[in-house]
Amino acid sequence: MKKALLFLFLAVALQPVFAQDSTQSLFKNRNLQNFGFFGRGGVQYSQVANSVALPFDGHMGLSFNQRWRLGMAFEALMNNIRVNNNALVAPYTRMRWEYSNFGGFVEYAFMPKRIISVSPGVFLGYGTISKHPLDGPNLDSDGDVDDSRFFVFKPYLNVNLNITRFIGLYVSGGYRISTGEVTQGINNSQLSGPFGAIGLKFEILPEMMD
Repeated sequence: MKKALLFLFLAVALQPVFAQDSTQSLFKNRNLQNFGFFGRGGVQYSQVANSVALPFDGHMGLSFNQRWRLGMAFEALMNNIRVNNNALVAPYTRMRWEYSNFGGFVEYAFMPKRIISVSPGVFLGYGTISKHPLDGPNLDSDGDVDDSRFFVFKPYLNVNLNITRFIGLYVSGGYRISTGEVTQGINNSQLSGPFGAIGLKFEILPEMMD
């Protein structure tokens, strides 16, 4: 009995993905025609602490009707940015900045089926900034000291180029607004500013599997 109920549940749950007829259902009507999965990752160019910053730019989530996209995004600094001498924490004589942020985003794509499309979006989340020692013993369990967290808001615009049905390129640009950090040697304006990104994207929709 349990196996029969499980089979029935799976059949109902997967029907909107694989059904080929015009039967109306919760997941197949004029308001929500299809949904899929997408992700993208690349390199971002911006500034942190008045120095060139190269964070990893990552997004993943769900797409609806090939227009609306929502999910989670994150940045993680990949290059070394040295902490100025006046902001070092004793007993360290060399330190670098550790920077990242994480949160949610929503985007809307214009002309998503064209070879080139644009999609404005907004991101809202929180970031972390800390100092990582390059010499001496670690005073903290995670190896970072003088850390703080702050809020991040980013409006941006993507330009997408479809290479195949599943894979494409994206170029993104926007402005990062940060507020609330309290780490010595850096301020909110040094964590805010314009940014650009370039990378690869992929998207899988049920209609692509037909």
